[in-house]
Parts: sequence; structure tokens; C-alpha cells
Amino acid sequence: MFIIEVVYALSPLICYVPQYFTLLTVQPSSTTSSSPPAGFSPTTCLLLLLANILRCEWYPFHHFKTTLLYQSVVMIFTQVLLLSAVVKGKGVDTDALLLPTTNEPRR
Repeated sequence: MFIIEVVYALSPLICYVPQYFTLLTVQPSSTTSSSPPAGFSPTTCLLLLLANILRCEWYPFHHFKTTLLYQSVVMIFTQVLLLSAVVKGKGVDTDALLLPTTNEPRR
């Protein structure tokens, strides 16, 4: 019974693994705009993230199976990873966020 619950809780994660690696491997220059690859919607990802957060918030008031709670936690983790992959795939230059450095001495 425990194995079935673990598989049930982790099954959504398995479905998103190929999409995550696709988002990581897509080069920012290969897309014509700053939008994510075709077939992926950050809006849907954000809505799923919100729905699973609300499900976790609902649990203390109306208890349901803990397997569903674990599944929500796994989905929150998964959606955050997908959104981070989209941000990385858009080519956000993290070096540009740092203070510019020059080789010239300060006066």
C-alpha cells in the first residue's frame, strides 16, 4: 500500500521531467522572441502552482488523504523548477545584475 501511495504522489513529477530538460536545453537565441518554447505556458504553470498552494492551505481545515497533500508538495516543487527553467531559458544575464567592473584604477 505504501508503494502505491508513493507512486501516486510522484507520478506528476515523472510527467514533467522531459519538459524540464527541454526548457533547459533550449537556447535563448533559437527562439525569435523571449517567449518560452511552443507547448509550454508559464501562465498554466503559475495557475497549477497557485492551486497546489491553496490545496496545502486547505488541508488543516478539511483533512483529506495525506497522499494528496504529498502530491501537492511535489507539484509545488515541480512547478517552481519549471518556472526557474523558463527564466534561465529566456537568457536572463545574471552577470549584468552585478556591479560593472573595469580594469582601470579608480581616481
